[in-house]
Amino acid sequence: VLETAVKLIRRRGIDIDLATIPLDDPDTYAMLSRGEVVGVFQVESAGMRKALIGMRPDCIEDIIALVALYRP
Repeated sequence: VLETAVKLIRRRGIDIDLATIPLDDPDTYAMLSRGEVVGVFQVESAGMRKALIGMRPDCIEDIIALVALYRP
């Protein structure tokens, strides 16, 4: 899935290296905490959106735990 995504991004002339994407970006966690998740795999359902707003994740471990508990 990630390889396909990278290829699609590169078709648009954008060079991307997955190893350089930070896992601690505060803007990303703020977006998730506001429930702005349309199109975000695993977390775009209404129930998951509500859980994210209530949880207010601030690290990757929070996201991992929420997805594991919500979508067993």
